[in-house]
Amino acid sequence: MNNGQWHPLTDFDYNQIDHHHPEPCLPISEYAEALSKVSRWLVNDGSFQKHGVAVRAVALNYFLQPDYMGCETQKQLAKRLGVSEQRIGAVVNDFQKRFKFKVRSAYTDL
Repeated sequence: MNNGQWHPLTDFDYNQIDHHHPEPCLPISEYAEALSKVSRWLVNDGSFQKHGVAVRAVALNYFLQPDYMGCETQKQLAKRLGVSEQRIGAVVNDFQKRFKFKVRSAYTDL
């Protein structure tokens, strides 16, 4: 170990690599702000209603990973959560409007 590190940190000269084009990366502060906005959405901007937070948390997972949730439609998600289709529709619309995120799932069974 070197000064408490398993491997010493060194600068790397990327110019020595032919055709190296590093991917643009956002600063960590932008990722933190995005995560903060999503967490505020989860708790409904401070209303902290337990059932509402749970519905939004499951819905968020559904938006990002619908296959994992085992639901292909918002109607199926509403049934699984035991909430009205209108409630899920409102959560979806709020999320899409706030984050300009297109939910890929359909509303009804086709």
